[in-house]
Amino acid sequence: MSAAVYSCPPSWLPWIPDGVRCPRSPAEIEGRFWDLLVLTPDACRSGFQARCGLLLVPGDASEVLRSIHAASVVSYGLSLRDTLTLSSLTQPVLCLQRAVPPLEPMEIPLPGLPESPESLLPLLGLLLLAGRLTP
Repeated sequence: MSAAVYSCPPSWLPWIPDGVRCPRSPAEIEGRFWDLLVLTPDACRSGFQARCGLLLVPGDASEVLRSIHAASVVSYGLSLRDTLTLSSLTQPVLCLQRAVPPLEPMEIPLPGLPESPESLLPLLGLLLLAGRLTP
């Protein structure tokens, strides 16, 4: 599976699974097909085009969807509309609100996170979708 986290913060690198790329420029994203493409909020502010099977994108970044051709889109954020969200911030619980094949809706407690849970949603989504985070 080809996977990438575009504009990945350096603090996440220890948790990025082997084989997942962390491109820093549009040229590294464009021109190829990604099975899974994760966009951080910073990535959504840069102009680029991409093609992917599954796109994990901030729920408030609808503008970026105009330049990305994705078979499926999963949004993350703190809105009730987002597919991947947090059901609690004080004792963080990751919540997959709708089925994303092959995953069914679920909640996963997240004790001891190194950063704020809302800032880690793209990383947590990557780990969940790549099968590295389970209930």
